[in-house]
Amino acid sequence: QLFDRLREENPDFQKKIIPVSSELTQPGLALSDEDVQTLTQSVHIIFHCAATIRFDEPLKHALQLNVIATQQLLSLAKQMKQLHAFIHISTAYANCNRRHIDEVIYPPPVEPNKLIHSLE
Repeated sequence: QLFDRLREENPDFQKKIIPVSSELTQPGLALSDEDVQTLTQSVHIIFHCAATIRFDEPLKHALQLNVIATQQLLSLAKQMKQLHAFIHISTAYANCNRRHIDEVIYPPPVEPNKLIHSLE
């Protein structure tokens, strides 16, 4: 039901969705030059849903996958000439200390850059 209107107005919308393979632990997300060119020149919407959800993940690795990789993608998004929206699908564990979660960005309990530097 969520996409019924989209299917009615643009039945071929799925042809416009292009998954991009990357490696979240590598500099620049290990994107190919061709992918970077496509992203910076023609992408209108980013759906970022890559993350780890393992509770036993070493903190340094979880930070790389969930925070640093997202920062790298946001940096790339700033170069995208056609970008209209950046949609970040967070894990179920984000803000899990709250009973009710609104559609807002909550301040982090720890400054992300301090956490990153402490684990380097």
